[in-house]
Amino acid sequence: MTFTAFSAIATNGQIHREGQLSYACLPAPTVQSHAANLKTLGDGRLGCVWSGGTQEGVADISIYFSALEQDPAGGWAREWSEPRQLSFDSTRSEQNPILFTHGEELWLLYTAQNAGNQDTSEVRRRISIDHGRTWSEAETLFAATAHGGVLMRQPPIVVGNASFSPCSVAQRIPMKSGWGCR
Repeated sequence: MTFTAFSAIATNGQIHREGQLSYACLPAPTVQSHAANLKTLGDGRLGCVWSGGTQEGVADISIYFSALEQDPAGGWAREWSEPRQLSFDSTRSEQNPILFTHGEELWLLYTAQNAGNQDTSEVRRRISIDHGRTWSEAETLFAATAHGGVLMRQPPIVVGNASFSPCSVAQRIPMKSGWGCR
């Protein structure tokens, strides 16, 4: 596939195939899309989450979800489902979504921060018990503290009966002209 061919793909979610490669450009209801995450869901479908809005870090950035159905013969549908918005906090930029399987539950993990201020970031979670068809209300999993915000960009890792969540901290540090992050 050439770059020219790739740039001509319509944003309609339709699957294109070249040999063993399949690809699609999902229809995004926003100007910008960022940080897509793919996961095979418990019912065999593929799930994709991403953040989108006018600009990364702005309070209109929300999380979106789309799925690709698998047919009984093991093939795939011809196009991805219409995107569904899964986060709705108009005061924070919601970004860096991750799909994670925890037992029989599908978790959506994502960060939510005051616009442009990573030191206010918190990690939120929604849970689906039907492979992403419906979701619980959002809850804060790791809250920001007086010391800074919590960021997550990679899925937790399960080793034996322990789960490890790779988080980083956007720490507030005193500066001559106010606060900064490191």
